Amino acid sequence: MKKVRAKDLQLNVDEILNSSQNERIVISRGGRPCAVLVGIEDYDAEDLRTASSKDFWRMIRRRRTRGKSVPLAEVQARLKKLHGRPNR
Repeated sequence: MKKVRAKDLQLNVDEILNSSQNERIVISRGGRPCAVLVGIEDYDAEDLRTASSKDFWRMIRRRRTRGKSVPLAEVQARLKKLHGRPNR
């Protein structure tokens, strides 16, 4: 995660906006973090609604605390067995 002072953001806005498409940028003012810049060039309308939905993130937290999770490697192995080929 990259850190940028608010004054530097004003001086290098295009460069920092471009960087935000690949990593989150923490913006500080007076030496203290005050905002996070997240690039959204690859988002569509649904991504934007979901990313800012309190109900969605509440559901994710609830689901993470319940039940058993399945590692990605196990999901891929199950799909391979089911379809007879690797999943991409």
